[in-house]
Amino acid sequence: MIINLKHEPLSAERALTAAPGEVPLKIVLPLAAGPHLEQALQGIADFWNTSANDLQERFKGEAGEQINYFSNQYDWYLLGLGEQPSYADTLKTVRSFAHKHKRKLPAHMGISFLHQPVADLPVLAEAAVSGLLLSTLPTGTYRQETEPPHPFASEEAQLTLFLPEDQAEAGRQAAERALHLSEAQLSIIGLVNAPSNKKTPAMLADWAVQSGRKHGYKVTVFDKPAIEELGLHALLAVNRGSEEPPRFIVMEYQPKGAAGPLPKVGWWVRASPLIPEAFPSSLPPICTT
Repeated sequence: MIINLKHEPLSAERALTAAPGEVPLKIVLPLAAGPHLEQALQGIADFWNTSANDLQERFKGEAGEQINYFSNQYDWYLLGLGEQPSYADTLKTVRSFAHKHKRKLPAHMGISFLHQPVADLPVLAEAAVSGLLLSTLPTGTYRQETEPPHPFASEEAQLTLFLPEDQAEAGRQAAERALHLSEAQLSIIGLVNAPSNKKTPAMLADWAVQSGRKHGYKVTVFDKPAIEELGLHALLAVNRGSEEPPRFIVMEYQPKGAAGPLPKVGWWVRASPLIPEAFPSSLPPICTT
């Protein structure tokens, strides 16, 4: 997905004179409930050339609350975040909105925080981008009849973020962080949701190898003879109840400039500590990236 970042005021004149595709046709305005909501709605009403009193009567900023308004050939969505929305609250609200409206959303839409007077807007922007991306999780992947893909599941999809100029750079970094985190989350959720016959030890090993090649970390895969040589008898004991041969996967990420010992994280059954001595260099793995 491509993220565009804009920090200039989005005026009615700007929307009407923009080149085709420059300004998204659908723009979501996440708004928190509280003392600043009245001022925000006044600014939005002035832009829409409508009654501020009407907006204030119809919209209270409660979590998940939505109002749709059509103005200047654009669809606007007021999306309530509730009072003092946290990262998790914002992510959940945007994710729910994007999932419910996935058949109506275009492949180019916008999220504007220009009317949200909150100091930590980049945090909310990251949560909003993450929520939008996590809403693309496909349902019914292994069914014969599948739903059409989410418009934002495409690499050509575009999201335009509108942020105040003084928070534009922090917003850009937050959006990029959301892209990376959401990609990792969607990948793992896909594995969790997959049936057992789609994530055998060999399949998981292949997945790890491909992920290591894509993201630049080392992956070492040991087959059953190598596992026996390592003495991981607890893992082998668990595998006796399966028709699938076991795999032992070691994934190593070395951050640039990292100093000192790296933390070691173990998952699955293990019979010996995950220390370098447990992996003799004389024992060849079946695959290394």
